[in-house]
Amino acid sequence: MDNDELLVTDVGIEPVEDTLIYFGDNVKSIKVLVVDDQKVHRENMYFCLNDCVDNVKIYLAEDGLQASKMVREANEPHDMIFTDFHMPNMNGGAFLRSVSTYTHSLKFMVTAEPNLEMYTDAIEVGVVGLIRKPMSPDTLEILVSAHEKGMKADEIRSAYQYLFYVPPQQSSN
Repeated sequence: MDNDELLVTDVGIEPVEDTLIYFGDNVKSIKVLVVDDQKVHRENMYFCLNDCVDNVKIYLAEDGLQASKMVREANEPHDMIFTDFHMPNMNGGAFLRSVSTYTHSLKFMVTAEPNLEMYTDAIEVGVVGLIRKPMSPDTLEILVSAHEKGMKADEIRSAYQYLFYVPPQQSSN
C-alpha cells in the first residue's frame, strides 16, 4: 500500500465495499505555471513553491511560445501564472495576450528591471502585479496564500501593494 492511501477499515469505518481513501483527493491542488527563459529562476520558483505550498502542481516553460501551448492544451486551467517579461521567441506581455481568452488565472509579471513601459504593458494584459526578481519565498507564499483564501486580483493588489513595483510618479512641472 502506498504511503498516501489508507483502507477505510484502517481508520475504524465500516466500508460498503473494499474502498480506498486517497489523501489529496479531497484537497484541491493549486496549478502554477512558471515561465522564464533563465533556468536558475525557473528552478528557484519550483523549489520555493514546493517548500511553501502543500498541494501544488508546478508547470515550467522556457518562453512565451512554450507556455502559450501549455495553457491552450491544459486539461484544467492554471490557478496562477508567474512569467518573466524579457524572453526570446515571445515576451511575457505577448504570451499573456495570446492566452487571455483561454485563462482567468491570477497573473504576475516577474522581472529584474521593471520600468514604466513594462508596468503599463503588464496592467494592460491583466497582471495582478509586477514583481522584482529574484522573488523571495515569502512573497511567493503570501501570493499563493491569497489565492487559497479566494482573493481576487484587485483584492491582492490592494492588500499586498508593497510587494509590487509601481513606477515613480512623474512631476508635472
